[in-house]
Amino acid sequence: MEVIGQFNNSFILCQLDKDLYILDQHACDEKSNYEHLMNEVAIHSQKLIKPIPLELSPDQEFTIIHNQAIFKRNGFDISISESQELGQRLQLTSLPASKKYTFSVEDFLELVGTVMETGGMAQRTPKLAKILATRACHQSVRAGDPLNYPKMVSQIVRRLAELDRPWSCPHGRPTLRHLVSLHHQ
Repeated sequence: MEVIGQFNNSFILCQLDKDLYILDQHACDEKSNYEHLMNEVAIHSQKLIKPIPLELSPDQEFTIIHNQAIFKRNGFDISISESQELGQRLQLTSLPASKKYTFSVEDFLELVGTVMETGGMAQRTPKLAKILATRACHQSVRAGDPLNYPKMVSQIVRRLAELDRPWSCPHGRPTLRHLVSLHHQ
């Protein structure tokens, strides 16, 4: 994708082959920043003084046991008691630790549900995803910010092209739109 230039200090015009695209500079930068944060942010755990017993469905228990790395990465640690009945074998032994935010059993169960719905594709708690979306938004270039050509290419277009799903920012705004085909018809 070749950068043509900036429009209205808010959009980047690009050409790919014979097609013209317009990119929302804020949504593009926000999406790139969000994906980086989702992959790089380390969540620390706070060991609980007393483990919290969990009452789960067999499907929930299976999901947790087979996706422990996802839960650990989010700061949730569990222990398994094989002597207990199915659905009552797991205990939560630690919760994510953060200076500004508190996490609870409800956040853990919400992540369990999200992992079940996505077949293990969800990698963060919905609460953390929302926190990181806000952080990414605040770190991003804004509409109205003039950008020089190298910044348009390296910070916006190239970083967006490296993403697996670059189509919208975490708040749902489209990152780019096809404007017109330049083919002679």
